[in-house]
Amino acid sequence: MHKIKIHDLKRKSDYVREGLQTAFDNVLDEANYLRGSYIKEFENKWSKYCGSEDCTALTSGTDALHIAGHVAGLRPGDEVIMPAHTYIASPEPFMHLGCTIKWADNKLSDYLIDEDAIERLITDKTKAIVYVDMLGQTPDIDKILSVAKKHNLLTIEDAAPASGARYKGKTTGSFADITAFSFGPVKNLGAIGGSGCITGSKEHCDKAKKLSFHGQMPGSGRDTFLELGYNRKPHNLQYAFLLAKLPHLDLFIERQRQRAFRYNDELAGVVNHVPLEAKDRYHTYHLYSVLVDRRDELQEYLRSKNIECLRHYTKPMFDYEFLSDKNINTPVTDRIIKETLSLPCHAFMTEDKQSYVIEQIKNFYA
Repeated sequence: MHKIKIHDLKRKSDYVREGLQTAFDNVLDEANYLRGSYIKEFENKWSKYCGSEDCTALTSGTDALHIAGHVAGLRPGDEVIMPAHTYIASPEPFMHLGCTIKWADNKLSDYLIDEDAIERLITDKTKAIVYVDMLGQTPDIDKILSVAKKHNLLTIEDAAPASGARYKGKTTGSFADITAFSFGPVKNLGAIGGSGCITGSKEHCDKAKKLSFHGQMPGSGRDTFLELGYNRKPHNLQYAFLLAKLPHLDLFIERQRQRAFRYNDELAGVVNHVPLEAKDRYHTYHLYSVLVDRRDELQEYLRSKNIECLRHYTKPMFDYEFLSDKNINTPVTDRIIKETLSLPCHAFMTEDKQSYVIEQIKNFYA
């Protein structure tokens, strides 16, 4: 059998190839590569899709978090609370801002931040709560917003893996003060290169636009720099590609969900834990990660059977020497990182290939 991949980007592109080719030709004809019309069109359509007031396109999800921290007014010495189990791109921007990260443990059920652990981490230096939609599902946002309101804290949602996810019927992007998205190639809505955005109020998004254009508001004149900023100008071509894919996003997600549900049915009781969709959520299953015994042996076995499987985020963030707040107790995070393994689960995975993956996992444990 040909290699079964975690993500099959070629088949996804083939599905929308005509739209991608048209987008490419139109951008060449427009010849406005950094401030072209497709950026604004995407910002309008994405804010409408998310139900947010506004949107600012940026060059990556990491840049989106960094700009979000600036917009939130975070400064050296400020404390930010976030989950210990995440990807380096989540804390990295805030460390560059000079913040101290306070790590909350995760929950076993959904691998997300333990909402009940947040409040005891708050001090008089705490300025923001950054929650991460790990693997494509939101945590209990109402609980987090309640704690934030009680302590007058800003909320930032790292929705990098969760384009199209929903909480209580509403789409991700309209809950936190600022939401950061990634549109990297493997994401639910993926460009063919780097791109991302923030959603939030018009005030926050205008501030983000200014920071991403060297401190200049678009359209204000070439030399009207209002503050120090960055070169985070989005690429017109990437947003033309995203616009070609956006009408298909919900279909792609629903297909991933069906594959995930089948895994849940077939692997429950075979592996230690299957990812659960919490009540009132709509999990996109950007990644399908199970917890397993003999993880490294299973990975090598599946690779020998031509099945790609990856160990996502197998080190707690506080273990890195350059990150802050050491010597903390996170038993759930410790278990997740020792047992997690991601399986192929994408919109174009055939029933036969999924059956083969399930069969090989059962054979290994038999």
